[in-house]
Amino acid sequence: MVEYLNSSEIMAAKTTQQPRPRLDVYGYTLRGGSPSNVMVKLQDGRWRRVYELCFSNCGSQFVKVGGTNLFLGHVEDHIKNLI
Repeated sequence: MVEYLNSSEIMAAKTTQQPRPRLDVYGYTLRGGSPSNVMVKLQDGRWRRVYELCFSNCGSQFVKVGGTNLFLGHVEDHIKNLI
C-alpha cells in the first residue's frame, strides 16, 4: 500500500546543493531512490531529504520517515510555494 504525506505536515522547505545521484550502471534509479536538492521540515522538527524514484518516464517524489516511504503526490505545489 502506498502512503502519502499530508501537506499540513510540511512546515518549511529549502533547496540545497545537488547531492550525487544514486543510479545503477545503466543509468536507472536505484530502489532506494535518488536524492534531490529539496529538503522539507516536518512537524517533528527534522529536515528530510526528498528522494526521486523513476520507472520508465514516470517519476515519483517521497521522503523517508521511520523506515517508511511517504510519497508526496499532489504536495509538490505546496513545497514549491514554501521555497
